[in-house]
Amino acid sequence: MAFNSAEINEFSDIWVFCEQREGKLMNTDFELISEGRKLADERGSKLVGILLGGEGIEAAARELGGYGADRVIVCEDPALAVYTTDAYCDVICDVVMEKKPEVLLIGASNIGRDLGPRVAARLHTGLTADCTHLDIDMNKYVQFLRESSTIDVDSVKFKMEDTNLKMTRPAFGGHLMATIICPRFRPCMSTVRPGVMKKAEFDQAKADVCQIEKAAVKVDAAALKTRVLEVVKETRPDPVSHQALSVSPCRCNCNSANRNIIKVQNLKNTSADIPRPIQNHIPEAFYVFQMFIGYIFQKSRFHTQLCKCIIQFQILNILVF
Repeated sequence: MAFNSAEINEFSDIWVFCEQREGKLMNTDFELISEGRKLADERGSKLVGILLGGEGIEAAARELGGYGADRVIVCEDPALAVYTTDAYCDVICDVVMEKKPEVLLIGASNIGRDLGPRVAARLHTGLTADCTHLDIDMNKYVQFLRESSTIDVDSVKFKMEDTNLKMTRPAFGGHLMATIICPRFRPCMSTVRPGVMKKAEFDQAKADVCQIEKAAVKVDAAALKTRVLEVVKETRPDPVSHQALSVSPCRCNCNSANRNIIKVQNLKNTSADIPRPIQNHIPEAFYVFQMFIGYIFQKSRFHTQLCKCIIQFQILNILVF
């Protein structure tokens, strides 16, 4: 039967693309598997990881089960040892067209940002980038709105039977949050920034019962448009850290209250120098840069010299997701 992304009743299960580099799983894989477990439980479906790699990558697959995966589909081929756009896109699309997952989550790494849009375009479905919150169960989504938004939830009539994946992401520089659904096509695709979702504790018992399925994959290396000759690693400090950050909001002649230096000594132990509206919205490095911009804009929005304001970031240890 030909693949048709509009036949949404034919799709089932929650899938997570699990990225590997040099045969080693990335931490983002475990975060997305943990989040996918929550979504699979809400939907009453299976959680499946899809792992592409070179010879021997199957040995790393079972670890995903320890974080909640029911099954891991392993696509093993020498041409998949190092990421190339066309090889990975071809293999993933072939497997998705055959198995028809309802949801496909991808980490928003350099690889994920390249791969996700190409897969979505080929499958003729939608993709929501840089999501920070995911829900399927409508009751949980409404509770999320109640706790984290200014919406008067009780006065809004929700379609409680809606089972679409509700993908929430920042919009307008983080000044507001938008929830996006993909009701007409499947799979629902989302990229999620590393470090946003909470990783579950590893459970060896779950890892032992995780099913490993080897997909029949054969990549024609001669047909690939790109070939990796060498990988050279750049030596630099670990960019992901909860360290100090200072922000100088403005250097123009606007209100002196706007010239405060906002300091974050530790995102898990918020500095008292941060204004209360911001303190209440920093759970786990939750788009801290966008929130600073939103706060500064809110305080400066009625200034006649807003267009002359210069937001200068003095970053001591930048957070890179």
